[in-house]
Amino acid sequence: MGHFFTLFAAAFALVYFLAERTGIFSITPSSSREIFYSWPFLACSALFMFSIIPYIWRRYRSSKLLACTLFLSAVAIVSGLWISYFTRFSVELVLTEKQSFSSMGQEYPRDSLYIGKFAGYPSINLALTRLNPEFSGGESNLKGLVGDVSVFPPGQGKPQKVAVSSGLPSIYEGFQLRLTDFGYSPRYSLKANDGSIIDSAWVSMKLYPHGTEDAFRLIIPHTFFLRYSPHATGEKRKPFCLRIARNKDLVYNGTVDLNEDVSFDNGKISIDEVRMWTKLSIKRDWGEVLAFLGFMLGGGGMLYSRIKRVKPQGANIRS
Repeated sequence: MGHFFTLFAAAFALVYFLAERTGIFSITPSSSREIFYSWPFLACSALFMFSIIPYIWRRYRSSKLLACTLFLSAVAIVSGLWISYFTRFSVELVLTEKQSFSSMGQEYPRDSLYIGKFAGYPSINLALTRLNPEFSGGESNLKGLVGDVSVFPPGQGKPQKVAVSSGLPSIYEGFQLRLTDFGYSPRYSLKANDGSIIDSAWVSMKLYPHGTEDAFRLIIPHTFFLRYSPHATGEKRKPFCLRIARNKDLVYNGTVDLNEDVSFDNGKISIDEVRMWTKLSIKRDWGEVLAFLGFMLGGGGMLYSRIKRVKPQGANIRS
C-alpha cells in the first residue's frame, strides 16, 4: 500500500506541475514558485514523505547506511519545501544605475514579491552604483552582467560594497543577490513651448538588443515609441528613433540626438541622458538550502549504493 501511495504522489506531482506550468487549465501559466507553494503540491509532498517510510524500512534491513541516507534526504527535501513556503522572502527590484531603494520609504513591487507567513519585511537600503554588461560576438549577444551594489546598514554605518553578477548569487547577511535582466533607461524632459520643464524622469525601457522598440506614456494623451542605437554618430546617424502618437494619429516620426528638443502639438520633449538598468533579485530562503542539501545527500547515497553493488561483481569476474 505504501508503494502505491508513493507512486501516486510522484505521478500526481509531475502531472500537476506540467499542467500548471503549461497553463492547460488556466488563462496564464503558473510560475514554478507558485506551483511549489500551492496546497495541492504541498499536500502531495507530505503524502510522499509518509508513504516512502515503509520502503525505507525494508531497505534498512539490507543496508542501514543507505536507508538512513534516503530517509534524511526525503525529510530534508520535504521539510525544506515547507520551511521555504512559510519563511521565504524574495523580490526583484528594477534599478537604474545610481538609483537607490529603501524599504522604509518605497514599496516593494508586488508582481515579484513573495513573503512567507513567518518571514516578515526585512529592512533593505541599497543603491546600484555600477553596472557593466559583458557581450560576446558583438553587442547583440549578452554574455552576462556584473556590477556593484552599495548596502547601507541601519543607523549611521558606512555603506558596504557588494559585487553582484548574473552568475552565482552573492551572499550578504543571509540574502542572495543576483542580476537577472538588462536594458536602457532614458531620462526625458517634457517641456512647454517656452522651454520650461513640466516633467522629467527616468523610464526603464526594453531597448536591448539595440534597435528594439519600446514605448512609454505620460500624463498627456500621447504615446512615445523609442529605439536606441548607442553607437550611432554624426548628423545622419542620431542614436534615437522617436515616434509620437496621439491616439491613432502619428504626430512625429524621426531620429533624435541627445538634448534635442522635439516639438509636438503644444509641447516639446527631449532625451537628456541614458543609463543602464537591471533587475536585482533579492532572496532569503533557508528552506531552499535545506532542500538542496537533501538532494545532494540522496544522490550521494544512491551513487554510493550503486558503486558498492558493482564492486563485488567486478571482483567475481576477475577471480
